[in-house]
Amino acid sequence: MIDRVFLIQLLVDNLNVDRYLEIGVFKGDCFLQLNVPRKICVDPHIQISFWKKLKSILRDSNNQNNQYIELTSDRYFDLYHDTLSHEPPQLVFIDGLHTFEQTLQDVLNILNYLPENGVIVLHDCSPPTEVSATIGTSLEDAKQNLLAKHDGGWTGSWCGDTWKVIPFLKDNYPELNVSVLDFDFGLGVVTKKKNFPKKSYSFPTDITSYQQLTYDFLTNDRQNILNLIDFSQLPLVLKEHEISI
Repeated sequence: MIDRVFLIQLLVDNLNVDRYLEIGVFKGDCFLQLNVPRKICVDPHIQISFWKKLKSILRDSNNQNNQYIELTSDRYFDLYHDTLSHEPPQLVFIDGLHTFEQTLQDVLNILNYLPENGVIVLHDCSPPTEVSATIGTSLEDAKQNLLAKHDGGWTGSWCGDTWKVIPFLKDNYPELNVSVLDFDFGLGVVTKKKNFPKKSYSFPTDITSYQQLTYDFLTNDRQNILNLIDFSQLPLVLKEHEISI
C-alpha cells in the first residue's frame, strides 16, 4: 500500500536512519510497522497494549528497543533537550494534534535539533473535503464543531487545519524545502537546504493571517499553495529535497 508507512520506510532505508521520532502515535499502527533500529514515540495518551507491543517484537526484534514517552510534545521538548542535542532523530513523523498552531510548534521545535540531512514528514496536509478540514483540538471536538454549524457529511476522516503549516513554512523560511505528496491525506516533506547558516527556531509572534485562511483559499490553488506533487513524481520530490534513493 502506498501510504505513510511506505514513504517513511523508504526514507529510513535510503537514508540509513537509525533514530526515528514519531509525535502522535495513538495505537501505533504506523510506529510499530516501521523497521528502524531505534524508535521513540511521544503522545500524552498512548493506546498501545502490552500484547500489541509483544507481537510487534516477535515480528521485528528492533521493536524491543522502542521508547514510549507519554507526554505532550511541548513537555517532551522541554525535558529531553540534552538527549535531542546529543542524539537527534534523523527522521521525524508528526501526526499529533491536528491543529495549525500545535503542528507548527512541533515542526519548529524539531528543527532546532534536526541534522543537516534530516527529514520531517507531516500527515494530513491535504484535507480532501471541507468537512475533513474542520478545526478542532481532537476528533470529538471537530465533530462537535461541525454539528454546531448544522453541517452534515462527517465521514470520520479528519485532517483539521494542519495544512496551513505548509504555506507558512514556504512563506517564512527560505532555508527549508517544503512540499506535499498527494496521497494518504497529504504527506508533507520538510528538509533543510544545504549551505544555509544554522539558526534557532521559536514560535512566531503573529500567525493571525494564516489562522484565518479558509478551505476555499486552499481549493482555489491547492497545487501551488501546498507544492502538491503526485506520487509518480516522488523521485523528483526527493531530488528537490536533496535526498538520494
